[in-house]
Amino acid sequence: MVEPVFWSPWENATVAVVLTAIVVTAASLRREPRSARFILGWAGGTLLLLAATAAAWTASRNQQGQPSIDLRVQAPLAGYAGRTESLEEYLGAVRSAASKAERAAAANRARR
Repeated sequence: MVEPVFWSPWENATVAVVLTAIVVTAASLRREPRSARFILGWAGGTLLLLAATAAAWTASRNQQGQPSIDLRVQAPLAGYAGRTESLEEYLGAVRSAASKAERAAAANRARR
């Protein structure tokens, strides 16, 4: 089973600081008089956006729970993968299952 990887709080903070520095640097490239108010405004906005995104991800993860990832594939037992059938037999079984489901759906619609 594959375990999900979560970053530590220090790694999250480091990523937030680096992203904020990149955004502030990109925003102030063509700005000649770089004022502290301009840089702090962009930094605050970026950190607010990152915090809102992290909060949304956390709320989503808490509501839905962790996904169950099961990537284990089992090989056939002693090389036996099951009975074989022709494509026509398989498609016939699919057609009969589809018609059975269609009849059940029509019966459900008729009850309403």
